[in-house]
Amino acid sequence: MAIKDKRRQKKLERRNAKRKQRQRTIARQRSRGLGERLMSASSAPILDSLITEDFWEDGLGQAIFSRQLPSGEVAVAAFLIDRYCLGVKDTFGGIRSQAEYRGFLEYCEEDVDYVELPPADLCCLITEVVEYARDLGLEPPSDLRRVMPIFGDLDPSDATEHFELGYNGKPLFVAEPNEDLERCYRILSILEERCGKCGFSYILPGLNGSAVRIGGFPDAARIARII
Repeated sequence: MAIKDKRRQKKLERRNAKRKQRQRTIARQRSRGLGERLMSASSAPILDSLITEDFWEDGLGQAIFSRQLPSGEVAVAAFLIDRYCLGVKDTFGGIRSQAEYRGFLEYCEEDVDYVELPPADLCCLITEVVEYARDLGLEPPSDLRRVMPIFGDLDPSDATEHFELGYNGKPLFVAEPNEDLERCYRILSILEERCGKCGFSYILPGLNGSAVRIGGFPDAARIARII
C-alpha cells in the first residue's frame, strides 16, 4: 500500500473512531434519567429563554428554556404556567437534535408569539408561581423536579422583573373548556380551605361555551349545573 494511501486510511480510521465516540457519548446521555441529563447540561451556553407574548395579559402561557450542548444537541425544557392560581400546570424536558428542536419551536409558534425573557427572570417566575401555588395547597406536576436542573446556578434573586401573582389580590382558578368536574371540585375545595369562601375567584365554562365567573365556592350540584 502506498504511503499516501496508508496516511489516508489512518486519517479515516481516526475520524471514524471520533464519530463512534461521539455516538457513544450521545447514547449514554440519552440513557440517563431526565434529571441527570438536564443537570449535566446546566452549565452549557443558554440558547433560548422565551415566554408567550400574551402571558402577562392572560395569566396563562408557555415558557421555553434551552441550552446548546457541545455535542450539537439542545437541552430543552417547556413549562405551562398559570400565574393566577395553579403555578406550573405541566412541564417536560429532554435532549433533542437541532432539527427536532427547531421543529418544536416552529410548532409552538404556529398559534402564539413568543418574546425573550431574561433567564434569571424566567427562573424566578417559575420558582415564584410554584411557591404561590404550594401556599394554596396545590402541588406542581411530579416532572418539575426532574426538569428544574436545566436552570443550573441561575439565581432567581437576580431577576429584573416584579411578578404579580393571583388576580386582583386573590387566587383565580380558570378551568379549561373540557375540565374534569371532579378535578374542579377538588381544586375549589382546597382553595376554600386555604383562603375561605370569599378569598378566591374562579371561572368555569358555561353550558353554551361562554365563561361563567363566580366568587366564593358553590356546592357540587351548582358546579354540575354550570359546567
